[in-house]
Amino acid sequence: MLSHSIEHFGAEFLVCDAAQLPYEDGSISLILSSLGDPYNLPSFWNEVRRVLANDGVCYFTSPSYEWAKRFRKDDFHQGAEFLVNNRLLRLPSYIYPQRQQASVLSEAGLVIDAQTAFMGSKLQTSKSSKLDVFGPNRDGPIVEGFRVRKSLS
Repeated sequence: MLSHSIEHFGAEFLVCDAAQLPYEDGSISLILSSLGDPYNLPSFWNEVRRVLANDGVCYFTSPSYEWAKRFRKDDFHQGAEFLVNNRLLRLPSYIYPQRQQASVLSEAGLVIDAQTAFMGSKLQTSKSSKLDVFGPNRDGPIVEGFRVRKSLS
């Protein structure tokens, strides 16, 4: 998908510090962030505000707060764990309840103008136990997404 977007739409693939984007103020019309919880911090959102054009938009997804609270239990604020080459890798994961997420964005001069959630029941195949955390015959959001714009006020 990245190759297609680069070839046909001039998209740019860049690995960089999310809190120091190498773009001019107001120069970006579209930011896509898939599972951005490792950098869901005020420093990132301040950069989004800085580089986003006045009519630009940022689409941001992360694991849902409800899922993280159930799957990661009491220490879900401590980060996410991944098994890579038989080694445990722990990465930061900043996942907030809806009201707190809106507050983080508001403080950066941004506003959520649309929000959606991907529910576990929408999976077409059998669920991994990692995703099936809501209990028998219960459904809940696994991933949530926001459309973010600059606040006009």
